[in-house]
Amino acid sequence: MDEELRQKNSRVLAVVFYFFMTFIGSALLMIVFGAVYAKIRNLSFMQLYESLTATDFDGFSDEMKKAYSIVTGVGNMLGYLLMFIGITFWMRFDLKKDFIDGKNRKGFLCLFAVISAILFYGITFVIDNYCIAPFVGVSENQKTIELSIANGGAVWMFFAVVVFAPVVEELIYRKAIFKFLEKKNIVFSYVVSVFCFTLPHMLTTNFNPPSEWFLLCIPYFVSGILLAGIYHLSGKNMFVSWFVHFMNNLLAFILLFV
Repeated sequence: MDEELRQKNSRVLAVVFYFFMTFIGSALLMIVFGAVYAKIRNLSFMQLYESLTATDFDGFSDEMKKAYSIVTGVGNMLGYLLMFIGITFWMRFDLKKDFIDGKNRKGFLCLFAVISAILFYGITFVIDNYCIAPFVGVSENQKTIELSIANGGAVWMFFAVVVFAPVVEELIYRKAIFKFLEKKNIVFSYVVSVFCFTLPHMLTTNFNPPSEWFLLCIPYFVSGILLAGIYHLSGKNMFVSWFVHFMNNLLAFILLFV
């Protein structure tokens, strides 16, 4: 098997593993950890499970809110940690190649990354806070993060959302999916990578009414377009889009405490 084919197969494994963990694996991890946590803390697992699937905390005790926060925080962190380990291993050749490219073009890429991060955060902040949230609120994905952070799961969510998620998502959506499809049609590669980026972030958001669901998709859709464009314009160096993604998540995380 030649090197190019081996690398292609490794990217496919990384993508399959990512979507398995996103749609099935992470939820199973959270349920297993929830059962263990409930046993240790002498809590009702069924009540804890109900809190994990609820859209608000009405009727739940403070102890159950804390349990929810710990379980969702740790569950998300473990899921992203496993994805981080597996995906960086399978795509280590892409990381090495982009790292070398970054060293050779560090002046341009550093400047481009900083300017992109400022513009990205400004655009997404305006869309999130002034165009969408005042009318339909935020997605269930965002609510979960905020509730977990507010009730004791901040450390675990920090590792999941700020440390691991940007690396994992840039490798999958940009380095694997975008890279594979651009050889066929660059517009199609944008469409598919943006769609694949948006959908997992909307999995837990109720589709009823559909109009609100589609409006809540907009922030993720815009973020996907911008990150794909930044990756493309950087000369397809994932460290640039990763830096932008990382800084956005870090600033958003910090602002939750302000």
